[in-house]
Amino acid sequence: MYKGLPGVVDMISKRVSAIIIVFLLIACIVPANAASSENNLVRVTKIVVEPDGSDLKYTLNYDTSIFTKVFSLIFGARVIQPSIEGVFVDDSDLTLVSIDPNNCIAKFTAKNQSRLTMGGWYVYDGGAKFSTEIEEIEIRDMSMEKPIIVRNGAELPMFYYRA
Repeated sequence: MYKGLPGVVDMISKRVSAIIIVFLLIACIVPANAASSENNLVRVTKIVVEPDGSDLKYTLNYDTSIFTKVFSLIFGARVIQPSIEGVFVDDSDLTLVSIDPNNCIAKFTAKNQSRLTMGGWYVYDGGAKFSTEIEEIEIRDMSMEKPIIVRNGAELPMFYYRA
């Protein structure tokens, strides 16, 4: 009475196995493809720069597609790390502090970016360039009356601040 049942079970198990294999292949290929710095996985919307002595602390706010966000939550921030680091043209003195894929925030520290003058002011001579235009760059420090805001900029301007 149930002679055809084993054949049906075999056919279903083969289809399920094929679906699992395809899913596993996609799960392996997509993070590798997503990690490529050639992909534009991250769009930086705002950079906040906070001087700390001669160092600068960067906080990047970024957007990603829902697909990229899901993969970064599953496989970790390493999926989007190359795209985020790629925002900085010269990253020789740059250190990644953290990437928070839940809130789309990355933090960096750049060492020895400004010089101390005789009057106790630090001067940043400019020169930090970004690989893409950033909607808003905000430079803030307690010694500044109000933050310096650059809209649609691709580099950090010269500025000074109190030690």
